[in-house]
Amino acid sequence: MKRKKVTKKKSKSPFSEDVYQNIDLDSLVTYAVWSIEQKEEACTFERLVEECFTLFPKKFSLFGYPHWPDSARVNKSWLRCRTDKGLIKGTVKTGFRLTPLGEKSVLLTVKALEGAVTLPKRKPTQRSRSIGEAMLARVRNHHLFRRYLQSSRDFTVTRDELRHLLMTTGMAGNDVVVANLEKLKCTAEKANDQRVLDFIAACSTVLGNTIQSKRGTMNET
Repeated sequence: MKRKKVTKKKSKSPFSEDVYQNIDLDSLVTYAVWSIEQKEEACTFERLVEECFTLFPKKFSLFGYPHWPDSARVNKSWLRCRTDKGLIKGTVKTGFRLTPLGEKSVLLTVKALEGAVTLPKRKPTQRSRSIGEAMLARVRNHHLFRRYLQSSRDFTVTRDELRHLLMTTGMAGNDVVVANLEKLKCTAEKANDQRVLDFIAACSTVLGNTIQSKRGTMNET
């Protein structure tokens, strides 16, 4: 007897990923508490996890498993919102409510989601959840990636620049650089980050042309 295939329900957010991607987790969690209150529902921990994932799936999904929410990320955030920032009150047992300060925070978040204001960038409150995430974060903040985004058609890169990006030694051969690029590609595929995938493809093309050119020169001699 064949097992019935379970289809994973994809979260549908009312917000574009580009809109909420640069808003910090704590502001989004506080907004989610407000959103639940507006529906006149009890804001339990489980309900909060669901709301965060439904509204902002890219920020609250398990790395590499975009169809599943990361409850640990929500848990760390609501604790910060209560203990460090005073934005919400309550516990897992009693449920959560906004404080007056939390209500003010939500007003700013609403404007940010509407594109009316840009929230100031804050220092990360936690480390990347995995080695893969840390590597992707490094790529997204690297000057090579910014250079690629500014002009993808004219993008060029040297092997030394790639070594710096991939944190390999200066003595690393082309095979090591290619292997590390492939690992980075697998990580970007898990994260479904098309911009990074396009960047890796561009780097691979430039590197491949460089290797071929070097081999041709050696054959001529």
